[in-house]
Amino acid sequence: MTLLNAYKRVTRRQRCPVCDRPDWCLVARESSPSKAICQRVESPHPRGEAGWLHQLHDAPSIRVDRPALEPERPSRCSAEWTSLTIRYHAAVQPGLLAELAHNLGVSIDSLKALWIGWTGKAWSCPMTDAEDNIIGIRLRGRDGSKWAEPGSRQGIFTPTGHIAAPGPTLIVEGPTETAAAIDLGFAVVGRPSCSACVSMMVFYLRLLAMRRGTPVDAVIVSNRDKPDQRGRRAGQRGAGVLFRALLSACRSVRVILPPRGIKDLRDWKRAGLTRDELTDVIEKARRHGCRRPQRMNIMDSV
Repeated sequence: MTLLNAYKRVTRRQRCPVCDRPDWCLVARESSPSKAICQRVESPHPRGEAGWLHQLHDAPSIRVDRPALEPERPSRCSAEWTSLTIRYHAAVQPGLLAELAHNLGVSIDSLKALWIGWTGKAWSCPMTDAEDNIIGIRLRGRDGSKWAEPGSRQGIFTPTGHIAAPGPTLIVEGPTETAAAIDLGFAVVGRPSCSACVSMMVFYLRLLAMRRGTPVDAVIVSNRDKPDQRGRRAGQRGAGVLFRALLSACRSVRVILPPRGIKDLRDWKRAGLTRDELTDVIEKARRHGCRRPQRMNIMDSV
């Protein structure tokens, strides 16, 4: 019996009783559900790729960081997002783009591959779904602040012409790290945050394998975040969740971290990282083949 015979997906009307989110998780098919499988909150009862089993009478004791819910905004269709992306991209002045590239420590060509645009007040970068449909636009202020165009859905960053680069496919966080990976000569896909778009990334890499005609070797480049008040590191925790999911979609999965004192791939590149050096780090990292998902401490891979 599959999980979906006994459980059903959560929705916006029936959110996960553990993490209070409307997606990914499962609840028992009962009038008053007694169990839930959450993909965000761990318990002593892992259920593979599906998440962790929770008895709902235990749920009140679980402490979860729950962001304030924003009011729903109507989303635009892909054609509207594409039109807006092209308009913003056409508005970029060469001098401004050169200034951005210099400030970020990446090349102008890598920014162009991401279809970076200018709204008149902020930099823009399109986000796509797994099938390359634009579903939103990430914005970045000149002061480094980040937000999204109203109506955007969270998506991934898929640079033009960089899905067939030789070697493994890097998975990074954010458009600027994606640009750094392009400059290092790797195939790359970025996600909007360390915990977002897990299911979308799995689907994307499966489609990528079909386009290439060969299975994908994935390398998750985790950010080296500072621990929060509870001692948890968001970037490394998110990399672990994605790692477990990708075991069902890729030929192999590795997880790497920048050296101590360096936060992410872009900072690592600015510190002098070369393609050969990164390749050496990847080859030394523990390789996990496609098999049943398991729990993992990503520090074991460093």
